[in-house]
Amino acid sequence: MHTFTLFRHPAGKTVALKAGWSWFAFFFSVAWLLQKQLWSRALSGIFAISTVLFLWLSVTELAGALDPTKITTLSTMLVVVLQGIVWLSTGILTLWLLVYVPRKAHAWQSQHLVRSGYEKLGTVKAFNSEGAHAVWIMQREAQQTPENAAV
Repeated sequence: MHTFTLFRHPAGKTVALKAGWSWFAFFFSVAWLLQKQLWSRALSGIFAISTVLFLWLSVTELAGALDPTKITTLSTMLVVVLQGIVWLSTGILTLWLLVYVPRKAHAWQSQHLVRSGYEKLGTVKAFNSEGAHAVWIMQREAQQTPENAAV
């Protein structure tokens, strides 16, 4: 069973968000961010990927442009340091895309829904989002029944 948080928009639409890890965000980080309209995070991901690719291509071009007859220890060291920086940047970006984004994905989507006018209804345990809606309705009806019996 999974824990779902339910949100309702004033127009009547109800959304159930599963708590925890998002596999779709793991495999398609930037695409997931764009699909969920988390524009600033998607743009930061696109910017980070573009920057690392630019650095990667620049260092590769620099390494290939060195004249083998004029290679000095200093120029070789510079290229090695730049390649190390690019490798480190690539590693950090990969960790961000493959660990941090899927871990925080549903929390970011929850914040986005609240900013978009959705009201948080509560949390329920269910196997899927349809089941979460059904459990929420059953819990709400169970809470209303004792009130009606007392009247």
